[in-house]
Amino acid sequence: MADTLIQKHEKMASKQNEVVRKRYTTQYSQVDYKHGQIRMLNYFIYALLWIYFILSVVYLWIIFVSKSSSEYTFRYKMFVLVGLLLFPYIITPLEMFLMRMLTFIVETVIGNVYTRPDYDYVIDRSYVPTLFSY
Repeated sequence: MADTLIQKHEKMASKQNEVVRKRYTTQYSQVDYKHGQIRMLNYFIYALLWIYFILSVVYLWIIFVSKSSSEYTFRYKMFVLVGLLLFPYIITPLEMFLMRMLTFIVETVIGNVYTRPDYDYVIDRSYVPTLFSY
């Protein structure tokens, strides 16, 4: 009986210690801060995707349905349609490649190439579209 009571108290104390540790240590605070930043960036990206979608629909409506749609050739309409559909898939890898290359150059010039443990600045060519690779 006394052993189970001691075990219950130890279990309760360890839970309380864990709660206090999570609440007052900077390590968990930093993780919560980073999660908040990522959440805000996700909301921002979501909003930008909706803006892109709405602007694309408006432009497609202008060139396909509006009164001035006869001014545009069929070839132009198809080019715009395909371009608007493929743009998010092409721009994202190019953007990631350019940002990583810029970070790599800046880190190399500053001299922090081997001091950062995360290797986030290394150029990753897997983001580059491989349209013409054999």
